[in-house]
Amino acid sequence: MFDRKKYKKDAYANSKGLPKKMALASIVSVFSIIFLFAALILPYFGAKYITWNDEWFETVSNSDGYFRGESDLKEFKDGQEIDPSDYDEVGRYNSDGELVVTKREAFLDYVSSSISLTGLIFFCLFTVFAFIFVFAVGFALSRYVYQWRKCGETSLSSFIKCFSSATWRGALWYFLWTTIIILPVIVYTVVSTKYISEASYYYYADKLFPYILMILDLVFILCLVFTCAKLVSCFMMFYVLAENPKIGAVRALRLSKKMSKGCRENIFMMNLTFIVWWILTFLTLGFGLILFMPYFENSFINAYEAVKKNAIESGVLKVEDFDVLQ
Repeated sequence: MFDRKKYKKDAYANSKGLPKKMALASIVSVFSIIFLFAALILPYFGAKYITWNDEWFETVSNSDGYFRGESDLKEFKDGQEIDPSDYDEVGRYNSDGELVVTKREAFLDYVSSSISLTGLIFFCLFTVFAFIFVFAVGFALSRYVYQWRKCGETSLSSFIKCFSSATWRGALWYFLWTTIIILPVIVYTVVSTKYISEASYYYYADKLFPYILMILDLVFILCLVFTCAKLVSCFMMFYVLAENPKIGAVRALRLSKKMSKGCRENIFMMNLTFIVWWILTFLTLGFGLILFMPYFENSFINAYEAVKKNAIESGVLKVEDFDVLQ
């Protein structure tokens, strides 16, 4: 039986005082993730914006367009003095009087058109590394809390040691597997969105169009449910590796999928119960993690131990499958 209330209640009791003890590890995790994204992404787009912004001001000042003031929309003509920085939104018209683009859209177009193939490859590789790094932090934190439960160690050095080769292999494998699972949903979303935007423009009067929309929405929901189920089946991989990093990422993933059968919906619902904490973490730029993560990890370690025990007792897995974990 999966009793998430009991797992969370026990975790709350076990986590008292732990956020203070592992504060350094949490702060290092938060700052590492923020630095990873800010160190390269912000300077790149910041430099692009400074270069483009001057060109945009000059372009707008010498063309017909409009600006949004305090309340309503006002037009301006070529030659009329206007400082775009004084207004919330400035747009530009073409020679036929049609709106070409707003300031935000112009900047995005500028960035996409100015980026080189080398820059695109670098950006993609950086994005991949960023995701792997974030997953590695997750694996390290799981292992860190698991170690604390076994021997009470909460030093920063013990947390740094959690970033072993096994942690990085686990993060890499988890990233590859989740990418494979999510990719069909992303492709379907892009294709269906493009179809809907084109079809709604040309065929909205067609009586069948609303039914086509309902079918597309239903397919999307089914794909989403399937994707969530597959992602949840991988979730216990964090705690299999936390218990014994030497087990290997592939085997840990296989064990996670097997032991999660029959309780995936419970694991998913337990994740949902932490949604408010995740929102708090996001709103505090990750610093909510310091208070939240010990409670979260302890809750799922409790769940993992119960799921593992149930899998052995029900015959889904054998004791021999976990010999390396003992």
